[in-house]
Amino acid sequence: MNATGNGGDGSASTGGKEKPFLHPEDRNVSEVEFAVKEEKRTALHRAGRRIQIVWATSIMSIATVAGVYIGWHDHGIGGAIGLGIAGLIIGGMLSASPSLFFSILS
Repeated sequence: MNATGNGGDGSASTGGKEKPFLHPEDRNVSEVEFAVKEEKRTALHRAGRRIQIVWATSIMSIATVAGVYIGWHDHGIGGAIGLGIAGLIIGGMLSASPSLFFSILS
């Protein structure tokens, strides 16, 4: 027997039988029911989500195209790729916060 009370082969000292991981009363874990509150999605929620998707897509697309155009015009293919990626990142940040976008415009 080693210092942990086991016989060294991983079996418990209870006659070679392994102890169950859960307590015997807790074996029927699948019978436990969890109540999850689901929110009902209204037409207004769905419309708002669609507006957010259109907003994010359009801002990111405009920023990426502007970056590619400026990069291509001034620096060639490398500039188009670099400023296109920069435009995508900046467009992602601006699309996440419309208030930031409008504060930059004003």
